[in-house]
Amino acid sequence: MNNAPKYAIDALLSQEQQAYYSFIAMPVFVISLLSNFIYQPVLTKIADFINQKNYTMFIKEIIKQIEYVLLLTIIVLIGGFLLGIPILSVLYKSDLTAYKMDLMILLLGGGMYALSNFLIIVLTTIRKQNTLIGIYILVSILVYFLSNKLVSLFNITGAALTYTISMTTVTICCLLLFIFSYNEMRKSNDIRSNN
Repeated sequence: MNNAPKYAIDALLSQEQQAYYSFIAMPVFVISLLSNFIYQPVLTKIADFINQKNYTMFIKEIIKQIEYVLLLTIIVLIGGFLLGIPILSVLYKSDLTAYKMDLMILLLGGGMYALSNFLIIVLTTIRKQNTLIGIYILVSILVYFLSNKLVSLFNITGAALTYTISMTTVTICCLLLFIFSYNEMRKSNDIRSNN
């Protein structure tokens, strides 16, 4: 999923455009890296809430971490909008002014990637990791059909859209799975408590 845009560029565009895409895609993983520092310290606490069946504190912690990741994404988007292209242009000795919107699309995708990573960890904690395979297969099929089409229509913007659409789809699927699993957990616990 991460490399599908690069494969499509390689198949349809020039080496120069591949290089430009790589330049603007470099900061994307900053959000994921930074968000790891936010939610890694609380993963043990989240697991403890599950073991204690303290679902109120569990869901509060999940919502808080999602808010932190979204806030970090907004901060990075603002930073990327103001400073991203000038810094990357100097760093790579290339004029990347034409790719500002592509950078913003990719940074948004980076935020979705960070959020999906957090949700995947939570889903693994509540023993739903096997269901994730279905999500990956679904999104891989989507990306397979989308990537070449979008890149042929919109060039580098199409590659950026492919990445962000795939990460957003993973995030939405993980979020829906989490909501369903959480409700199931609560119902199961309520039934046991009543018995």
